[in-house]
Amino acid sequence: MECNARLERALPKGIHVRKGQESDEIPAFDVMRRAMGFEITWENHASIRNYIRLDPSCIFWVAEERSLLGGTKIFGYIRALIREKVMCLTEFFVLPGHQSAGIGTALIEKMMEDADRAGAVIKMVLASQSPAALRLYIKKAGCFPRIPMIMFSAAESMVIQDTSHIIEDQCVNLERQKPFHASDINGKSPLIAEPIQPTPELEALMSHIDRKIVGFARPQEHRHWLDESGGQQGTARLFRYRQSGEIAGYAYMGKNFCGPVLSLNPEYQPWMITHAASLRSTIQKAEQGLFAPTREIYCSVAGSNETMLIWLVNSGWKLMFHYTFMSSHPMGMLDRYIGHEPLYLL
Repeated sequence: MECNARLERALPKGIHVRKGQESDEIPAFDVMRRAMGFEITWENHASIRNYIRLDPSCIFWVAEERSLLGGTKIFGYIRALIREKVMCLTEFFVLPGHQSAGIGTALIEKMMEDADRAGAVIKMVLASQSPAALRLYIKKAGCFPRIPMIMFSAAESMVIQDTSHIIEDQCVNLERQKPFHASDINGKSPLIAEPIQPTPELEALMSHIDRKIVGFARPQEHRHWLDESGGQQGTARLFRYRQSGEIAGYAYMGKNFCGPVLSLNPEYQPWMITHAASLRSTIQKAEQGLFAPTREIYCSVAGSNETMLIWLVNSGWKLMFHYTFMSSHPMGMLDRYIGHEPLYLL
């Protein structure tokens, strides 16, 4: 009670913090849109936002002002998920003009209290380039800047033109006829792709490689990404080494999202994202015909991911903006990873 009273005193007059709920989703999205400063559409974000809010581990707080007429207005919000004792902050926004007024501090303190109660040992943030937010992450969450993250974009039609690396798909004929890369084994790609089958055995294997590359397992997210990719008949792909049959990585590509893509061998990341984009384009054309609209693909990579950075720049992808991977402890091997877009989950 004493802590709550202290927070309320620190907030601007008339503003208080409370637990978020379903009716806050659209107002919170508007806060994010206005704080980011560029236009984003609800359609492209609705699925992942609702998924996060409905997760049993979700921490969700809003800062609102109640008017004398009984209405409310949300000025900021914060949200996070807990995965294997890792607190993953998914969103933290305060309206422009109301920042540095104590709202962000109150929200992050509430989140940290909940995360500690949930047993979170490691805290992780994908942070924007806001100096005030960075200060709060260091001071209140104990998170430190680890790796710069860069977001790129390119037209899907441009991405699928890269046929220098062809991966044999066990399900769909991509009809790409250019020669294989010189390093291919016996004239064939060293990788094969297959639809992801949601079996307990595969879930355990993917959790194992996620702990190694990402820093924690998240089978819940894999089930969500598989569903959003169209299920077992969709675009989610598991990659195996042709010779050994062992898992090489995975890739997801849906209607309104790209990634994540994980490759145990960094060299194969461009192959995997190109394959996923080509697969998505092939399925979309089969569903909508030759006049299916082209779209923009977004790709987020770590500054340590030299393989992807070189390929993206040389392939003509546009650099959109950069942000920072922050954590309370060193974690992951992000030179082998392409993050999820839109930017909520790693």
